[in-house]
Amino acid sequence: MKYFLRLISLSTSLLLLACSSSKSNAIPTVAPITPLFQPSIAWSLKVGDGSGKAYNPMSPMLVGNRLYVDSSDGALIAFNATSGQVLWQTKYQGGLVGDVGADANRVVVGTNNATLIALNAANGQNLWTLPLGNLLQGGPLVTPAVIVVKKLDNSATAIDPTTQKTVWQYQRQVPDLSLKGGSFPILSDGRVILGFDDGSVAALQSNNGELAWEQSIANNIGLNPIQRMVSVNANLIASHGVVYAAAYQGNVAAIDISSGNLIWQQAISSYAGFTLSQNALVVSTSAGDVIALDQRSGKTLWKQTALNGRKLTAPVALGRYIVVADNAGDVHWLNASDGTFVSRVNLGKTPIYANPVTKGQDVWIYTATGLLVDLRTPNA
Repeated sequence: MKYFLRLISLSTSLLLLACSSSKSNAIPTVAPITPLFQPSIAWSLKVGDGSGKAYNPMSPMLVGNRLYVDSSDGALIAFNATSGQVLWQTKYQGGLVGDVGADANRVVVGTNNATLIALNAANGQNLWTLPLGNLLQGGPLVTPAVIVVKKLDNSATAIDPTTQKTVWQYQRQVPDLSLKGGSFPILSDGRVILGFDDGSVAALQSNNGELAWEQSIANNIGLNPIQRMVSVNANLIASHGVVYAAAYQGNVAAIDISSGNLIWQQAISSYAGFTLSQNALVVSTSAGDVIALDQRSGKTLWKQTALNGRKLTAPVALGRYIVVADNAGDVHWLNASDGTFVSRVNLGKTPIYANPVTKGQDVWIYTATGLLVDLRTPNA
């Protein structure tokens, strides 16, 4: 746990340190496979020092054919996703935190000084800098009309991207403990939908922040703060009138976007996240399993347990395959139909915490030490 917990109090910090030091940090081995194909490295480059030594995903953002990547030491680079050509780059003293947010016009990042920076997506020119009052959590939602950020104090703020004025704010109770990282706000049907560190998902009107509905997908019960920690840390996904969400020490759930009513939920803990593939929702569990659930009913379709004990990224869909990476530097390709392994690539003995990004035959992997690799999958 010491790799991905954000600690609120000193007493809790000491408790977690004592707990984690008594456990082995050895990464479980995984049996070799006979690959059906061999992915090729299209290109690779170094981006700063990556997420650093602590668990900090800092996942890349792909918009069109531009890939934006930030690092904990302050590097921010825009790439041509196909060729790996550097389009522009900059660096911020003091470092960056969280994921990159972007649309066709703006790139937005948060700093370790609790400021938000907006840049021109075409050339990296600084457009404005805005004090946030607290650290960015996860990544910002960037649209032409509004930028929405979730902060470390379990609040959300909507910002006018032209005037930088606050459009609305929304605050939830601050828990004793929550996970590092955090989910992106998403926009669907005129509502901003967010996951919070109390195990809840809330939908707010994008123009004024009025609460449309809220739904809990975890029960924060337990004898101590660790047992009560139920963060909705995984990125939300909206599809066909349904928002899918996952909570650490809680449930994976499907929620009706219009009403906020639960369609189904399964008692599966996840902090990394999930993807939609064909008719399945495929999730990386906190234990290190990969499970496929039917999108309509939540029924388990298949379960891959060979990666149990490894800290997994969120899985991503790549044609007929599911791709997931782990803290041993391995990238795994699974058959999307039954979860069997079809290929594997090791990128060195360095953890991979950032969620992979896919498009076409390509999957971009960003390691904790800053190596960015484009792996190309044949016949995806």
